[in-house]
Amino acid sequence: MMDKKTEKRLINIIAHQYQPEKSREATDPDAVASRLEGPVAPGQLWEVDDRETHAMAFVCGIPEDDRRLVRVIPVGDYDNGYDSRDLVILPTGSPTGFPLIAYKQFETTIPVRLLSVPYGSFDGQTVATIRSFVGKFDPDDEDGATLSDRLNIQDRFERWHARCGRLPELRNVSEDGFAVSRDLSGYLEALRTVLGLAPAQCLAVRRGTLTLTDEQEKRMEEAGFGNRPRTTGALPRSFVELSEQPRWRFVADEYIDRHGDPSMSSFDADGAARGMLARRAFALAARANGTGDEAVMGMMAKAAGTMTERTDDDR
Repeated sequence: MMDKKTEKRLINIIAHQYQPEKSREATDPDAVASRLEGPVAPGQLWEVDDRETHAMAFVCGIPEDDRRLVRVIPVGDYDNGYDSRDLVILPTGSPTGFPLIAYKQFETTIPVRLLSVPYGSFDGQTVATIRSFVGKFDPDDEDGATLSDRLNIQDRFERWHARCGRLPELRNVSEDGFAVSRDLSGYLEALRTVLGLAPAQCLAVRRGTLTLTDEQEKRMEEAGFGNRPRTTGALPRSFVELSEQPRWRFVADEYIDRHGDPSMSSFDADGAARGMLARRAFALAARANGTGDEAVMGMMAKAAGTMTERTDDDR
């Protein structure tokens, strides 16, 4: 049986067999931008940062009851050191092509808005290994990470976990905002096809600044649109949750840098920027085709463009 020191020397040799082509792919700007357009998902490797400190994390999963959060395992560089409680990920199983350490002991939940750079996904075998790994402290392990290194990792992720409690409360949200949007979309289309109103007039009716005549109301009723759909101030839950995706982080940061306190850009504690994004996206919902997360993200992409446009006052 191989002794521990021999095993560690062998791991060290294999760990330093880097795969530069994987590193280039992980950090390629176009590849990173493409990954940002997709959702945060289990098995991915992300950079986590709060504009003061940063680290890497393996994504375990997204809580179904609040998709503004993400379950993660801290990941560090191989050269930081490890002990029997940690899992060594060799270059062949690493998205970056470099050896990594998964600190399974410090698995926790953090706000998904803290994720910044996606480096890619681990292969299925590595994901299974990370999930099933159970480390156990060995007091005789003399070559492990220093206590200060482990405490730094633990402290960093504990601070990020505490920020879950600083997220805006999910108040005044609806579980199915698309139901209202679909009804409203049909009503607006009928204003155009039944009454022949121009798009601007349809929107004016929706906003209540233009009132239909009795004759027009009768024609709408005969067409099956007698009751104008009522909207509430509630945002659909999906809009609120998906506004937290890392894809929109630059939008929130830029918006706050221009309209608020730059020191808040890393977190948007009061939800001002992400709330604005969600509301502007929902305003487009009645005119959009399709439902579900993909449709919501499409509306947010359009809304994001309006939030990053610079006015004369910004120049």
